[in-house]
Amino acid sequence: MGIYLNFFQHLDLQYADSVGNFDMHYINRYLREYLNWIEENTGCDIIALGTGNRDGQRINVKSLKL
Repeated sequence: MGIYLNFFQHLDLQYADSVGNFDMHYINRYLREYLNWIEENTGCDIIALGTGNRDGQRINVKSLKL
């Protein structure tokens, strides 16, 4: 079980329409801190970040730990 965080591209437009597996170093430090905060406060891991309005436009993540 995990969180699929949709509309991630609205937090930073550079991620709009991104697809695939990302190394977390490519995600802005402040966004990583925010995503870590979500994980800590919900007790669930974020498994994917939606980045667009089409099927498959998502970033797959495994761990967001800094």
